[in-house]
Amino acid sequence: MKPGILLLGCLLCVSLLKAQNLIPDGDFEQLRNPFCISPTEAFQFSETWYTLDATPDLFQGGCVLNESGSIFWNADISAFSGQNFVGLSSRWNSNATYVSEGIATRLAEPLEAGVTYYFQFAILNRGGYQGFAEDISGCNLRPNKHLDIYLSEDSIRINNNFSNGTSSTEARLAARLDAAIIASRVPSEEWTVVSTCFEAEGGEEYLGIVMPLGTFGDLPPCTSMSNSGVFRSFYYNLDAIQLTDTPDQLTASLTFCEGGALNVDLLDLLEQPILEEAVFFWEDGGSGPLRTFNEGGTYRSTAEIACGSIPIILEVEALSCVPDIYVPNAFSPNNDGVNDRFSPFIQTTNPIARYELTVFNRWGSVVFQSRDYSQAWNGAWQQQFAGQGLYLWKLNLEVETLEGTQLISETGEVFLFR
Repeated sequence: MKPGILLLGCLLCVSLLKAQNLIPDGDFEQLRNPFCISPTEAFQFSETWYTLDATPDLFQGGCVLNESGSIFWNADISAFSGQNFVGLSSRWNSNATYVSEGIATRLAEPLEAGVTYYFQFAILNRGGYQGFAEDISGCNLRPNKHLDIYLSEDSIRINNNFSNGTSSTEARLAARLDAAIIASRVPSEEWTVVSTCFEAEGGEEYLGIVMPLGTFGDLPPCTSMSNSGVFRSFYYNLDAIQLTDTPDQLTASLTFCEGGALNVDLLDLLEQPILEEAVFFWEDGGSGPLRTFNEGGTYRSTAEIACGSIPIILEVEALSCVPDIYVPNAFSPNNDGVNDRFSPFIQTTNPIARYELTVFNRWGSVVFQSRDYSQAWNGAWQQQFAGQGLYLWKLNLEVETLEGTQLISETGEVFLFR
């Protein structure tokens, strides 16, 4: 660091007090067989996840994909996190059966009774396929598009009865995810992080993610017009699955320039999907995620979510963004170790993007110029001692502040003693 320049360690620090992820391999990276195989076969080689029903897909990054394997496979899709991701589908068949794929894993540790847990993952909605003529594409079938989260003390299993078109499980339904990105029949173009929360009963060791279960009921008359073996199917890609304690609190440290204003949006600042549907209340009676600060201090808000509330603490500091500049008015370059060099002294909490010091003699000739703050004038000019007398100087600075680049230009005089 250059002398006289003090820089902050960070201008914005956010601390999220959360427990470890209880999903042992939320990115689907741990495979017993690392070789490239068909996505329908690859899932069985996951070291921590197992199949609940049908044949979930596991896509391996870097592997060549035969897109003819499924209308939903796409070799251009990359994982949200890591290299791999999975695919789940549900399907109405023309033989009056309903297939609902699901996956499950054993948690890193059992859940605690009464504790609220936060669940999130990244999802790509791949749309759906309906095997009807275009003019009856609105033939409505149940269930609607959503994903279910199940918990159990024992290994989760799905029970199918194809004679009456039902599927069920003894595991407890912990949450239903039907956010707009999930319920839409329109494919999404990019990964979206969705979340929910639930309270544990205690002792749950397994978590399952399942396409809709249940009885689809009587087939509507319009299905008789189908000439396809599939009435309708839906498909999602999933990645980056996390299960943690709901944060005890969220904290952030922010700075802004004195005399200015700091505009904060808690949703952008904290970047927590669980807060998207939250209602915010401030300690001083305000509400909403938007806030403008004109002075430093500690500010508190509470995010009310479906499962409770999360305290938010903001430590706001107002900093002086104008550098403190001192320029000596005299120096004596006689090599006695005292006041032998001429240069300004600059104290600032902001980075200096550009520095330029120029010294002129009384006739306007440049006798010294430097763009390096650590380089001072030693009183020489053209490899000779400059004469005693009065010299002019000009200082140009560009300082990076929280509110943009600040331009500073100062001039003055310095007397050289011999």
